[in-house]
Amino acid sequence: INDSLTELDYYKKMKPLFAQIGCLHTGISLSKDYQLYLDNNSTLIPIEIFIDSAKNVLITKNYDTNQDIQVGSEVVSINNKPISDILNELLKAIPSDGFNQTEKTLLLNHRFSFWYQTIIEVTQTFMIEVKTNGVNKTYKLNGVSKNVFPSLKSLESNFIKPLEFETVNSVGILKVHSFANSTIKDNGQKFKKYIKATFKQIKSNEIKNLIIDLRYNTGGTDGNAAYLASYFFDSLFRY
Repeated sequence: INDSLTELDYYKKMKPLFAQIGCLHTGISLSKDYQLYLDNNSTLIPIEIFIDSAKNVLITKNYDTNQDIQVGSEVVSINNKPISDILNELLKAIPSDGFNQTEKTLLLNHRFSFWYQTIIEVTQTFMIEVKTNGVNKTYKLNGVSKNVFPSLKSLESNFIKPLEFETVNSVGILKVHSFANSTIKDNGQKFKKYIKATFKQIKSNEIKNLIIDLRYNTGGTDGNAAYLASYFFDSLFRY
């Protein structure tokens, strides 16, 4: 740092350094006042995206008044910056445990506009180039405020119960949406009691194959995760 920086410039410089630590619980945040300033201004790009396995960025929702951009169109650039450069910059700034990349992609699939705002640029207009059916076109979009997007809390609670079990074609499917005691108790469940009953059912029904679905599980109480893991070991193990 050779000169004075704005709060946002300082944040942009420090965020990737914290991400290199490789700990999801270690980070840096903008001040409440600056975050409130961002929240009250229309500086979010009005789209939601999905990143496929080839790192193509596809538009899944368009919140702009201009509805000419088709859902499924591939993003080529934003404000003359190639989408590949934007992705690389964002992925370096998003924290995750160890070298995990799926968490980073998941966050961009649901919160791309917010990461773009704080890491790439704060602006009220966006020139977005997209490819639709092999044809490239550029559109001007106006920024929107955060209330246009679903809340992060609503995304994390998009399930009936934190713990679910069913049998499909003789295959057991155990869905563990959260390991957090608070979330599980709030939904009237008890983790260890539920897991114990589930594996008793698996045994009595002679289910030979089990899928454990941990998609969108952001963690929680370590003891619960260790308890679940214990069902797959017949001796002492390190968690």
